[in-house]
Amino acid sequence: MIFISNYTDDREIVRTLLNYMKKNNISNKNKEIIYNMVLEITYKTDLQKERFIRYYGLKPQDFQRETLTEIARSSNINPSAVRSSVVRIRHALIHISEDNFLKLKQIYEDEFQG
Repeated sequence: MIFISNYTDDREIVRTLLNYMKKNNISNKNKEIIYNMVLEITYKTDLQKERFIRYYGLKPQDFQRETLTEIARSSNINPSAVRSSVVRIRHALIHISEDNFLKLKQIYEDEFQG
């Protein structure tokens, strides 16, 4: 039961943080930390990571957010394909290393209580 509870809590932290990032700006420092975490995910494709990074505006120096449609248009694909990539990385963030997840929790706390 504890495992399920922790998983639910972790999922909620990722969901809330990413939803917050879509609506509000988080610090560039925190964006860069998340950017590096995404790059470290080894079991997802570079294309999935790139789409996620563009959607949430995580690329250092630029930090430009793009819509699903903008990303799809530039790649000549359907927005649902972009959304699928974004969702896959979003789910992968729930299963990152414990050290990285602690960093995500810290970002969550910084942004909501800072």
